[in-house]
Amino acid sequence: LPIFNALKNFKKTKNQSQIAECYRNIGWIYLGQKKYELSEEYLLKSLNLNIKIDNKKRIIINYDDLANLYLTSEQYEKGLKSCEKSLKLAKQYKLSDAIGTIHVTIAQLNYKLNRISEAEKGYHTGIGILSKVPNESYNLCLGYLGLGKVKDKQGKLTEALPLFEKAT
Repeated sequence: LPIFNALKNFKKTKNQSQIAECYRNIGWIYLGQKKYELSEEYLLKSLNLNIKIDNKKRIIINYDDLANLYLTSEQYEKGLKSCEKSLKLAKQYKLSDAIGTIHVTIAQLNYKLNRISEAEKGYHTGIGILSKVPNESYNLCLGYLGLGKVKDKQGKLTEALPLFEKAT
């Protein structure tokens, strides 16, 4: 993969933040290929390097990346632990977009664990925050879609349909 060439070049320049970003991108490539162990390996390399260089915003993103890996690979409890770490830092730095996104991810994980009331609460929280963030549409749509799924699962189709429409 060409990204390994980029990684090799960044290692020569010793640019730690670019090396961490390469590790992250490699992790996402492996996630897309459903090679979960390799994905986790590279996402953790990125996280550990960002911790080493104290890049707090990237650490938040790394924990969210891991949560998404664990959501995709059906390791839901591990995903919730990553979200807790990410949320703590995001609140510390008052990053509204990250806080809202993390709440949506927590809701997705709780939904998969059949914790429907916790998922509903998480979606409401995430939507409430993300609806106030300019140019935030993707995670807001995920929030509406997820909340619609919750309402559908609760047998409240009349409440679910408008949420599905907002998600499109």
